[in-house]
Amino acid sequence: MKAEVAELFGEEYARLAIMLNDARGWAKGTLPTYQDRKAFFEGIVNGDPDPIGLLRDGRDQAVLDLIAAAQQTAAPA
Repeated sequence: MKAEVAELFGEEYARLAIMLNDARGWAKGTLPTYQDRKAFFEGIVNGDPDPIGLLRDGRDQAVLDLIAAAQQTAAPA
């Protein structure tokens, strides 16, 4: 599937999909509703800075940091 995504959209999208998939278990175990999980992932994908732009610049760790920050923000108190 990674190869398909990379071929259709570019390697950066495949890498982002893997990073977000790694956060999926956390989201399912932490965020109570589908809407909460959807908002969490959309906030990362549509956020600023653009994770695809960061990956194109070779800044994978910056994307992982964005995901970690989103987790801290989204986690219920």
